[in-house]
Order: sequence, then structure tokens, then C-alpha cells
Amino acid sequence: MRNLKCFDVHGVSVDELLVGFNDQADEFGIAEEDVISIKVLPAEAGHMVVRDGTKPITNLTRLVIFYWSSR
Repeated sequence: MRNLKCFDVHGVSVDELLVGFNDQADEFGIAEEDVISIKVLPAEAGHMVVRDGTKPITNLTRLVIFYWSSR
């Protein structure tokens, strides 16, 4: 049975977030045909992102991906 799932993450750029999602797609059991919707939204206030031990950066974007998963 397949379940509807959501990948919702905040970050600095859309490209960076999509690369992270694509790198983990196998781990999540997601194939390209399983993706239902991809939404890019402005970041919500109050979220900070830390990258490689640098100072915190205010995030600029939010990526939401809905997909089917059998896991």
C-alpha cells in the first residue's frame, strides 16, 4: 500500500534544497513518477540555517514536495 508523504524543508536556496532531496530520494524510496507536487514558498520568520560550522544564516526559502511512498 502506498502512502502520501511530504518532504518540507527550509533553506537558503531552492537549488540547494533540491540537491539535498535528490541525494536522499533513494533512501526515501522515491522515484520521479512518485512526485505529485513541488512548491517553493517564502521562508517563515524565525528559522535559521547553519552551514558547515559557519554563522547562522536566515533562511530564504521553503521547499515542500508531496510524493507517494511504499515505505
